[in-house]
Amino acid sequence: MIKWHVDRTNKVPLYLQLKDLIKYHISTGNLRDHDCLPGINLMGKNLGLNFETVRRAYKELEKEGLISMRRGCCSRVTLHDDHTRKDRAGRPRDTNPLAELETGVRKLLLEGMSAEDIRNSLNKMIVDVSRDLTRRTVIFTECNLHQVKEISNQLHAYLRLPVKPVLLSNLRASVERSISEEEILGVITTGFHINEVRKKLSRIPVGIHVLITRMSPAARRMLEKIDKKRPLGFICRDRDSLPLYRDLIKTDLGKDIKLFCCTMEETEQLEKIGRSAQALLVSPPIFHEVRRITSRETPVFNMFDYVDSMSLKLIKDRIHEQL
Repeated sequence: MIKWHVDRTNKVPLYLQLKDLIKYHISTGNLRDHDCLPGINLMGKNLGLNFETVRRAYKELEKEGLISMRRGCCSRVTLHDDHTRKDRAGRPRDTNPLAELETGVRKLLLEGMSAEDIRNSLNKMIVDVSRDLTRRTVIFTECNLHQVKEISNQLHAYLRLPVKPVLLSNLRASVERSISEEEILGVITTGFHINEVRKKLSRIPVGIHVLITRMSPAARRMLEKIDKKRPLGFICRDRDSLPLYRDLIKTDLGKDIKLFCCTMEETEQLEKIGRSAQALLVSPPIFHEVRRITSRETPVFNMFDYVDSMSLKLIKDRIHEQL
């Protein structure tokens, strides 16, 4: 169950705190596509916020395409466009391809085609389809090179299709270039960058899919065993993200933990945290950099090192429908 909270001592406006908190829960899969948000009145009552504050946060999220608000209905998460998932013949997608192949071979044999001719036709079909698939590609994009490469390799192994790793800064140019050379089956990104990707690819006819990432269960179990009396460190690249992550970490691990936060640019504070913290939590863009400069005895945890299997399957289903 999601723990909703805002920090009244924080200088960040309350509606922005709520907006960022909802975006975080969408990005990490705690809120999934089509899930309902609490009603504006209920959210306001739970957090002690007035109607207009909650409504403003919801409206901002709607402008970014992350939720849909409808009068008389709950506000729903909208990560993907709705469409009927059927194959090109109009049949339900959950058919068994091998069973269909067996039915086709049986029919050809009954119509008098020889086993040898069927075998030759199938061999030619396999060659043609394999060649066709190599001309179709998927793009994965993120803001840091390590994550782009690592997740692209995972997607390639899972989707059985070519996956091109592209940095977010190069996305539009890469997509425009690729469209003229091959068929792009979709662009995949993490939930943290979905709105940015949508803006970059506006008016380009390509599907955008959201891959949910979060901390791995193994890392979370290790963190739950930490000594609450010793300090824990959190390091990220963006200073504006620090208050949100600080509150989320304290909500997850306990309000009584000693948590020190800083960015990579705050070198003095970074060095102090590195010496005193029993473990470090780090955002993906700087994970490898922090790992390089930290003592091997200090555990370093990537906040988003785990790819959600349910979102992987959803992406696979949506992309394979196009083949």
